[in-house]
Amino acid sequence: MTRATGTMVVGLLLTTGFLCSARAESPEFRDLKGWEEYYSSAETRFQRELDRKRYDSLVRMLPRLTGDYHVTAIRTAMSLAERLGDAESVATLARTFLKDYPENVYASDVWVDLAESLETLGAPTGEISDAYQAAFARSNTKNRDRPRRLISFAEYLIRSGDRSKAKSVLQEARDSILPDTLTPSAKILLDRIRIHMKNLSFHDAPPPPFRAKDLDGKVRSPAAYKGRILLIDFWATWCA
Repeated sequence: MTRATGTMVVGLLLTTGFLCSARAESPEFRDLKGWEEYYSSAETRFQRELDRKRYDSLVRMLPRLTGDYHVTAIRTAMSLAERLGDAESVATLARTFLKDYPENVYASDVWVDLAESLETLGAPTGEISDAYQAAFARSNTKNRDRPRRLISFAEYLIRSGDRSKAKSVLQEARDSILPDTLTPSAKILLDRIRIHMKNLSFHDAPPPPFRAKDLDGKVRSPAAYKGRILLIDFWATWCA
């Protein structure tokens, strides 16, 4: 057997072995839905494994990078860590970035990333609030990203129960959207602000006055329960 022929035979055997292996590992499916779910899940697992490898190799490379390459690498690593759901790594990378590049043009975005990761990690409210405030404090009033950062901060305040401060931050976000920047994305931000303001007004508004009979025939009114927690269940007889 010549060397060329031997190489061809080995190649054929390897290819055949691969195909047989792939055929053996590929399950049979009864319907298209099962096939789609299986390979969609497999693709997700593969992408996650790839992201993890990319993240690990990038983090190992960081100490050897400088300047703009270092900035780009940190932000890319943060993005990968976020996709992997690794809030602790996002926070660590964000702190490294802000320590090395406090005046960088991307510092405001990194402060937001830090705030969101701290919230995921259950950090103290004051620390999260400080990170959000630092995000928009470092952007001037004409910065086009300022409204988005303010809305992110307001949404955090709503989640943490500080509705009064959330209102003032949303108002600032609305005022910071300049008339000459009413792009489609700016209109989306305005819609978000309107929805939040409407919901906040609804929660802060007193219930409308009304009188109704309970199951015992007694007339009830919300005014009689002022200062107390009252759960009202509206239903009709045909709902039971």
